[in-house]
Amino acid sequence: MPKINELLEFEEIKEVIDIDIDLDSEESKKNIVKDYIISERLKEYLINLADNLSKPKHKSIIIIGGYGSGKSHLLGWIVSLLENKEFIQYISHEEILGKFKEELKRDFAVVQFELQPGASALSDYFFDRIQTKLEEKYNIEIHDIDTSRPVNYKKEIEEIVSKVKEEDQKRGLVVLIDEISDFLKQKTKHQINRDIQFLRILGQVSQSLDFLFIGSMQENVFSSPKYIDEAESFGRVHERFEIVTIAREDIERVISKRVLKKSLSQRNELDELLADYKKEFPQINSDPDKFIDLFPIHPYVIKLFSELEFFEKRGVIQFATERIKKALTKDFPFFITIDSIYDEINSKHTIRNQDVVRPIIEVIETLDTKIDLLDQRFQDTARKLVKVLGVLNLYGKTISNGATPLELANELLITSKTLKNEDWIVIILDKIRELTDGQFISKTENNYFYIDLKAKIDYDLVISRKIQNLTEGSEDQELLRLIKYIDLMDDKSAESYTRVFKDYCSWPDKKSFRLGNFIYNDKSGQGKKGDLDFNLIINSPYGTNISFSSSKDTAVLNILFNEEIDKILKKLAAIRLLIGENYVKTIMQKKYNKLEDEAKEIILKFLLESDIEIEGNEKKIKTILKKEPDTIDEFFHSLKENLFNDYFNSKYKKYPKFLTQISFESIHGLVEEGFKELIQKGEKNLFSNTENILLSLNLLDTSKDIDTSNSLYAQIILEE
Repeated sequence: MPKINELLEFEEIKEVIDIDIDLDSEESKKNIVKDYIISERLKEYLINLADNLSKPKHKSIIIIGGYGSGKSHLLGWIVSLLENKEFIQYISHEEILGKFKEELKRDFAVVQFELQPGASALSDYFFDRIQTKLEEKYNIEIHDIDTSRPVNYKKEIEEIVSKVKEEDQKRGLVVLIDEISDFLKQKTKHQINRDIQFLRILGQVSQSLDFLFIGSMQENVFSSPKYIDEAESFGRVHERFEIVTIAREDIERVISKRVLKKSLSQRNELDELLADYKKEFPQINSDPDKFIDLFPIHPYVIKLFSELEFFEKRGVIQFATERIKKALTKDFPFFITIDSIYDEINSKHTIRNQDVVRPIIEVIETLDTKIDLLDQRFQDTARKLVKVLGVLNLYGKTISNGATPLELANELLITSKTLKNEDWIVIILDKIRELTDGQFISKTENNYFYIDLKAKIDYDLVISRKIQNLTEGSEDQELLRLIKYIDLMDDKSAESYTRVFKDYCSWPDKKSFRLGNFIYNDKSGQGKKGDLDFNLIINSPYGTNISFSSSKDTAVLNILFNEEIDKILKKLAAIRLLIGENYVKTIMQKKYNKLEDEAKEIILKFLLESDIEIEGNEKKIKTILKKEPDTIDEFFHSLKENLFNDYFNSKYKKYPKFLTQISFESIHGLVEEGFKELIQKGEKNLFSNTENILLSLNLLDTSKDIDTSNSLYAQIILEE
């Protein structure tokens, strides 16, 4: 049988490039353009890029992909073409080559750099690198920008673009930034929010200038617990950018076309060698080209490796390359299957010792000692099977976190000369179960085999460890999440760092409402009183950076520090992080929901015993409320109307008293319905709600005909 290295043309490629260092020569740039593999998915993005570059105004781009997915290569490819249009001839995809030849007719000043983790603001890096690079590469001098003071970023970028165009009015500016996610990772919530706002500005500015910004970030930014609270902020950044996502299919194409390239004769030979496998395994028969493209890697390996959460800093291309190097001298048949992922996990100290991984490692190691007791002919397959079951348990997305014998056969390409493949696997797994008295490996009634962890993980210990790594402001974020109540109008669309919410307060004496602000005042310094009719300010128990005074229209509630509540908030924040990491997500979600309910009860009791200040006077909240509320929603709703009812009466003495209750939720519907009734039925056939509103406004006479002569409110509108 042929060796693996006789069936492919193996090429070891550089998985990650540095766009600062690896583009230092014309030869390296040419090679990046020549070797870059363009998938069908990426083709569409690159056609859009060519169109984008040809225009005088642009839509900026964010490239999203996991570690080792080729984000930096794509940035390097773009830089190389923009800096030397002659390299267009080396583009490997004919359609893209033609498109760039057609559209890339002018020059660009190109600034590219890779961000390093640190506390500095993204805006500082941006202007510093632009200033340095434009002078180094194009002899364009940009004045110093003092970002320590308020800066009109749009104006500054406009001036930079004008400088770029001084010698050539057609020349545009392109700035490419790599590793945005790593740059943000170690920052506080406030620093992250600040940098996200700058990203949004870059996207906004590019729509009105000959300036294109292209940045890259990892996929995990959108699911990582570090960014959970910033999810909506990223969502809003998305609106200003075209999002280019490098998917698993793109990575598969790079592996097949670069790492595992095959000549036509090698493909034909493999097709013949796989003939028996096509008969045994339907997935090979249905898509033989994919198996030949990726041989000796089973396609399921790439899928699983890409989706497992443990390999944030290890790309599948690097993993595949290392595995193939070890396999080159092996004889066919040899396949790299998902048991190799277990070997990878086990070889990495930082992964194998994680709380969720360690129990699986211990089970597999125990089973390995038992497998030594099996007949020699079973042992190799048995070791592969238990490793696969371990990986599937960690993967957590299959039925019972395991597999049927048929699925195991397909995933490992296990064959038997004397038995059906799945029967052979059942025999081996049953023998392991006999040796272990049914421990460690269980099976369901539907014949799904899975790793059964008898030893339970101490989840409280896991949560306690996570508490030690909470970032500043985590407790405030949880407390705000718990006390935000139903009256807040823009709660759902607000950014995570928002501390001022538009609110409304019922006005019982008039059966109406007034608009105001709910302000959570903490160390973020985001709180600011508005010009609406009232302000309800909650001072954080963890300190504030702004001091508010109470008045007729402003009430200040100081939440004092409470050790019991502090412990609960820390625990909630830690569990939320674990949920974001997909750590036993179902269990953690149940714990969070239960603790959240308990926390709301405790906080409500604490609020009822608190004091609130209004007009400079402190009052016991219990003396203000007419009845004890059952929920936090009821608490704040009742508190506001009791605090501000008299103030609204004194401020708006001529405000009508409605006969029908008017609320923020109902006002639009009532008014709209009223107009419909008047148009369709006339004033004689009105429903009671519409009639009551017109009566409250003195717009009906004694015969219930429309009459504006006695209505103060009609006169005011007419005078306006």
